Amino acid sequence: MSEDEFILAKYLSDNFKIDIRNEEEKLSDNFFNSTKLLVQLGKPLHGVTPCKFILYDIINESKTDLFEFPVPSKNTLLEVKSQIVKHFTELQSSEKTKKQYSFNFPTDPEQLRIRTVHGIRPSTVHPNSKLLKDIITRYQNPPEIFVQILPENQKEDKITDEHLVLILRQFYPDKYELGNVIEITVHKDEKIIDIKSRIADIIGIPLEQLTLATAESWDIQNILLLPKLAWYPRPQEDKKDKYNKYTDILDPNKPIRSLTLEDSNILLCRDLLVPRKILTTAEERKIMEDEEKKRMMKMRSTYNRIEERLDIKIADVSIIDTSPQKKDLNKLH
Repeated sequence: MSEDEFILAKYLSDNFKIDIRNEEEKLSDNFFNSTKLLVQLGKPLHGVTPCKFILYDIINESKTDLFEFPVPSKNTLLEVKSQIVKHFTELQSSEKTKKQYSFNFPTDPEQLRIRTVHGIRPSTVHPNSKLLKDIITRYQNPPEIFVQILPENQKEDKITDEHLVLILRQFYPDKYELGNVIEITVHKDEKIIDIKSRIADIIGIPLEQLTLATAESWDIQNILLLPKLAWYPRPQEDKKDKYNKYTDILDPNKPIRSLTLEDSNILLCRDLLVPRKILTTAEERKIMEDEEKKRMMKMRSTYNRIEERLDIKIADVSIIDTSPQKKDLNKLH
């Protein structure tokens, strides 16, 4: 019998088998205790990995299951994107599946972005030149590949790992609101002043009126704290605030790599000429309540997806009172 007449693979399930003959690692590196080795008559898999493709919406931080199909693990991500577009087109043209896939989907593979997602938070963006086998989670069954649709007329512009894809949000201090998510790609050696000039053009704020601050995802969950971030240049009203420390971390002459940022880190901008609104206690409470409602809606959306996939029912956490005055919390467990 020739080697082209049988399958030699790591067996995880009937629908998930990983060919090991083309792996560069040692055989011992591919197996744990109780891992099954499959030897079976049939056409070799030759490095084909069944993957689950999930559509990721960065605006709403939501996920939608698309489909599963096998992809050669040594394909570049641009090749994978081409296969995704082709497979989606086939599903749209099929009488059985066209209703399920009736939404708009790019015909240009470069309008798709493949990235890592942790929970509902966006993370690393992968360049087109990367190989599929280098980004899949080795022991996930099946590996989940998150696909994002870029805005119309935009193509994947992260060329190498020397580029960063940052999330830009405009802060409106007179309303205590955040603008829509905008992703910008920068080179790590690009000066902050040059990036700031690009942002001024995108947002429509004159360069001399634009101030920037870096933020973590938890910062923007409490919009009341945003004025206290390290803005550069510093807004006029904050110069009188002894509790708001000045920083030169966003010195315009430094390269962006000096900030040690990563993909999907948040960059906030605001107009220096727009004064910060002085909120009443009632207004602060209303903002906090509105932000909590948004957070709970996102959590509920995540729970719905988990329930659908695992066929379980998760308690509605929004009705659980976790205040310390409650003495019967143990009854909830």
